[in-house]
Amino acid sequence: MVVQGVVQDDERLVEQLVGSLQGMHSRRIDRQYRFVYEVIEGELEEGGVAYEGIVRVLSMWTHCESF
Repeated sequence: MVVQGVVQDDERLVEQLVGSLQGMHSRRIDRQYRFVYEVIEGELEEGGVAYEGIVRVLSMWTHCESF
């Protein structure tokens, strides 16, 4: 999965966002695009499937300054 690959890639530095995006994270996909996301920790069960947390994607297209 593309999302999992970007989040687990240790060579892509995680940028902790500030201001109105405090608590969100950003990783570069390539020279032009960024992956902006939030990690919501905690156990969740949906449809009989247990999850350890949720990654909510805000953007996989543009730089985070445009939010």
